[in-house]
Amino acid sequence: MQIERSFLSSRVARRVFFLFILCALLPVGALSLVSFSDVTGQLTQQAERRVRQESKAMGMAIYQRLLLLNAELLSISRQHQATPTVVPDEVPPQPLPGTPGFPGMAYLSSDGTANLLLGELRTVPALSPAQWSLLRQRKTLLITVNDEQGLARLFLVRGVDTDERAIVAEVNGEYLWDLGGSMTLPADMAMCVFGNAADVLFCSPSAPAKLREQRVGQGEGASTALLEWRDEEDTYIAGYWSIPLRYQFSTAPWTVLLSESRRSVLAPLASFHYRFSLV
Repeated sequence: MQIERSFLSSRVARRVFFLFILCALLPVGALSLVSFSDVTGQLTQQAERRVRQESKAMGMAIYQRLLLLNAELLSISRQHQATPTVVPDEVPPQPLPGTPGFPGMAYLSSDGTANLLLGELRTVPALSPAQWSLLRQRKTLLITVNDEQGLARLFLVRGVDTDERAIVAEVNGEYLWDLGGSMTLPADMAMCVFGNAADVLFCSPSAPAKLREQRVGQGEGASTALLEWRDEEDTYIAGYWSIPLRYQFSTAPWTVLLSESRRSVLAPLASFHYRFSLV
C-alpha cells in the first residue's frame, strides 16, 4: 500500500499512468466507432438490396397471377362464343358459380347492357370509345374502379366474337394479393401496390398509415429505385418496382413498394454494442 501511495503521489508517475490508459482507450474507442459505422453501413446496404429484390419478386408474382387470370378469361370467352340467351326480367338468372380468380363475370355490350355469365357482379366499369377500340382488336384491358368506400376494384375486360361485345370479369382481390400462399411477405416488411395515378390498390395489414401516402415514380417497364421516408416513430427504407402492364393489359404500370423500418434493420447492432462494451 505504501508503494501504491507513493506511486500515485508522484506527478510523473500519474502522467505515465494516464498516458498508458489513453494509449489503450483511444485506439479501442476509435475502433468501436469505425466498427459501428461499418456494421451500420453493411446492414443498411443489405436492407436496401433486400427491399429492392423483394419488391421485384412480389411484382413478378402479381404479374404472373394477372397473366394466369388473363389466360382463364380467354379460355372462358372461347367457351361462350355464342350469344347468351336473354332471360326475361321476371325470371331470375341462374348463372354458374364464380371461379377462384373471378367472383363474377358478364357479357357487356357497347350500349352498357350487361348479361350475367358467372357468379355475381355488383357493378360494371364504364368503357370509353378508345377502350372499345382496343377491345375490337381482341385486347385485354385491366381497369380499376373505386367503389363507394374508396376501395379499388379490379376488372379484366376482353373483346369477344362481335365488335360490340366484351366479357368483363371482376378480379378476386384475395386471390391476386394472396400473401399467405406463393407470395410470402418477409417479416418486418410492409407492402403497398399503387395504380397508375398513385391510387392505393392494396396494402398489407402491417403497412403503416404513412406508407399509403407515399408517391413513387411511375416509370415504364421494370424500373426500380430506393427511397426513405419517416413517420413520428421511425425512419423506413423502401424499394419499389414497376410492373410492366402496357403491352399485355393496355394500362400504365403498377408500382410495388416494400418498406422496412430502420429500427428492425439495425436491431443486430444492440447485441454487437453490448458485447463490444464488455470487451
